[in-house]
Amino acid sequence: MTTSPAHIKAQHRLVALLNDHYVSTRIEMELPTPSPQYIYDGEEFVIKPYKIDVYAYIPRTNCDCKHRQIGIEVDGKKGHKTSKRQYTRDILRTALLLAAYTDFYVHRFDTKDLVGRGYVNPKTKKRHSILTDAEILTELGVKCQHA
Repeated sequence: MTTSPAHIKAQHRLVALLNDHYVSTRIEMELPTPSPQYIYDGEEFVIKPYKIDVYAYIPRTNCDCKHRQIGIEVDGKKGHKTSKRQYTRDILRTALLLAAYTDFYVHRFDTKDLVGRGYVNPKTKKRHSILTDAEILTELGVKCQHA
């Protein structure tokens, strides 16, 4: 699956924000998780890695961060609710990650909330502006604000 320019821009915005607060940040980090869907590599079934869009690990000593590890998913749709199957798959993946890794937090953002023109509510047709840096950090549990 190809990644859109808006998705890549959103990933880089999140990494730039989290670099000041976490020792290690990565884009598209592969985390092996036990999964009902296994890959056969020709010789044996192996654990399928789950690729998280943005990963941050170990808060800096001068920062007040609620979570030791953060995995952020950047979805193209609000709540990634394109289909019931996709939504169910995302819920299962999140549950598997939380079961496999201790002190781990998974958060989902809509691409339109991070970059672009903001989210349009389908019922009211009103456009919400993109999230500010402070709002993103608050949602991720980062309480310190670096100048």
